Amino acid sequence: MRLVGRREDVSELLLASDLAVLPSAWESRSVLAQEALHARVPLVATAVGGIPELVGDAAELVPCADADALAAAVVRLLGTTIAGSCSRSGGCGRPRPGRPRTRPSPKCSASTTS
Repeated sequence: MRLVGRREDVSELLLASDLAVLPSAWESRSVLAQEALHARVPLVATAVGGIPELVGDAAELVPCADADALAAAVVRLLGTTIAGSCSRSGGCGRPRPGRPRTRPSPKCSASTTS
């Protein structure tokens, strides 16, 4: 991971990414989530605020403040992405596996139930 500071070319960076991660304790309507989904980049996000309604089944949602669930989702999706990029002859397409939804953690003050 590299922290790159303020950038004007976020869409290009997302297109070069294998995965986007949004580990927020609170979000209303995340621009990162919207841009990742638009770029068809797999997204792992915490199920807080408006995120579940925004992403629906298009992202893997994990409970807030659950580092183990976040790490497991990241490893699972990166493994799927890496395996999928080599599975077709010369193809580098990103697979879009089904992603289960989870309920938000009660530890997060602004989470919603879904």
